[in-house]
Amino acid sequence: MTSLPVELIEAIVEVVSDQRTLRSCALVSKAFLSPSHRLIFHSLLLQHSRQNIHDFRTIARVHAFCINSPHIFSYFRRLHIGFLRLEVDVDGPRLQRVLASLKGVVHLQISGFDSASNSTFEISPILVKGILELLHLPSLNTVSLYKIHSTPVDLLHAAMSHVRTLSLAEIRISATPNMESGRPANPESCHLEELVLGLSTQPQSALFFLLRPDSAPYLRKIRTLRLHWHWEDNATTYRLVESLSSTLQHLWITSIDYAHPSFPLHLPPLPSLLSITLRLSERLISSVDLVATINTFSSTIPRVEHITYVFDTYADLDEGFAPESSIFAFVSAIERNRAQMLNLKRVECSLNFRLNQSQGVREGLMGRLEAFARERYPSLLSRGGGVLEFSVSMVGAGV
Repeated sequence: MTSLPVELIEAIVEVVSDQRTLRSCALVSKAFLSPSHRLIFHSLLLQHSRQNIHDFRTIARVHAFCINSPHIFSYFRRLHIGFLRLEVDVDGPRLQRVLASLKGVVHLQISGFDSASNSTFEISPILVKGILELLHLPSLNTVSLYKIHSTPVDLLHAAMSHVRTLSLAEIRISATPNMESGRPANPESCHLEELVLGLSTQPQSALFFLLRPDSAPYLRKIRTLRLHWHWEDNATTYRLVESLSSTLQHLWITSIDYAHPSFPLHLPPLPSLLSITLRLSERLISSVDLVATINTFSSTIPRVEHITYVFDTYADLDEGFAPESSIFAFVSAIERNRAQMLNLKRVECSLNFRLNQSQGVREGLMGRLEAFARERYPSLLSRGGGVLEFSVSMVGAGV
C-alpha cells in the first residue's frame, strides 16, 4: 500500500479506543504496528485472580510473556500492582525479571486493598527491591500508593526523591525501615512538586510521616497540594499546609469527614498561593462559616488569582438555588472582599446536584443560575467583564 506519513498514522491510531480495533490496526501494515502496540500495551496490571485469591499464576503468565516478547515491555507506560500474592522462592526471580524489563514507566500505582477478600497486604521485600529499581527510571513521573500496611519509610523517601507527583491514601508507615536507603546524597536534587493526600490521622499515617524532620528536605519544592481535610485533627492538617507555605502555589481541599464537621476553614498565611479549590458538601458547611472562611482570604492568600468552589448538594433543585444557599453566600462574600484581593482574575462556582436529570434540565438550571447572578451580581459576571463563572452538573444519587 502507499506509504503514509508517520504523523498521520499515529493520528489515525490515537482516535481508536477499543482493543479489538487496535489489534486490527496493528495488522494493517508494518508502519501501523508500533503505533498500535503503544496503545494496546500502554498499561500493565499485576494482580492475582479475583475469582481465586489463592491463584498464584499471575506472575508466571506475565513472566512467560516477558520471555517470549521482551520488546513489548518497552511500550508500557502505566504499571498497576494490585493485591499480589507471591510464592517467594518461585515468584521472586520472575517478578524481578518483569520489573527490570519495564524501561518506560511513567505512572506507578500500588494498591494494597482487595475488594473480593476485603483484605490488605504489606509490601514484601521482594517487591520493595523491584520498586526501588523502577523509582530510578528517568521516565517515572508519578507514584500512587493506596491502602498499604507497613510501608517502609525509606521507600517513601526514595519515591519523594525521584518523582514529581506522589499520591498517598490510607497508608500506614512501617516503624522501622526494611531496605537499603534510596535517599539522595543531596536533598536539593529532589524535584517533588505535587502531593496528593487522602489524609488519615492515625499515628503511623502519611500525615505524620510528612511532618517528620527527616521528611522536610523532600518537600522544599512542593508547588501543588491536593488533600482531604480531616477535622478530627485539624491542627495537624494545618501544620502540614503551613510547612509548605513558602513554595505552595496551588491548593485543592476536599472535605468529606461527616463525623467531624468543623468550619470555618482556617488557613495559614500562604504568600505564594495563586489558586485554591474548595470542594465541600452541604452536609458539612453553613453559609455563615463559609463567609467567615472567604473573609480571611485577603490576609491569608493575598496573591490568589483563581478561586474555585465546588458545592456538592443533595438538596432538590429549588433548594439548591435558594438565595440563602451556600453557593450564593460564597459569591456575596467574594463580592464584598474583591477590592482586597487585588490579583483576583477568575472565580468559578460549580454546583453538583446528586440527582439523575436530563441534559435539558441541566441547561435549564444553568440558565436560571446565570439569570439570578445577572440580577444580583452584574459586576462580577465574566460576560460583563468580571471574574465570575458558573457551571451546573448532575450525577446519580448513588455516585
